[in-house]
Amino acid sequence: MSDFYPSEMIYEQLSHEQVEQMKTSNPVELLSMNYLMVNTAVVIGKPIDGNTQAMKPLDQYVPAGMSYDEEEIIRTGALNPYKWDLPQDKYRWNIFPLHRAGYYVVVAPETELDARLQAYLRSCGF
Repeated sequence: MSDFYPSEMIYEQLSHEQVEQMKTSNPVELLSMNYLMVNTAVVIGKPIDGNTQAMKPLDQYVPAGMSYDEEEIIRTGALNPYKWDLPQDKYRWNIFPLHRAGYYVVVAPETELDARLQAYLRSCGF
């Protein structure tokens, strides 16, 4: 875990102290949380082919009481799934258009994300 560099998004959920404590007390949970934050809902520059499902524009899914900045989302490249409650299909990629032409948020299907997470954890020795 000495070469683990958490995403900035992790600090939206955990304090620096909690992250440091989890590195030794619960590294699998920390790695999983970090991986899911970075890979669940990502910004893409063109729609993907394959098993997809078109969704309403992203602004239709903003959690109550939360504001968002589309330019910040594009710059960051991902949405924190612990803050956003975007629908996730078991097998299809959900695609949410942004108002800025040519940008989308895509949410990975549960089965794909889980398989990738397990492969990532194995590559980390867990």
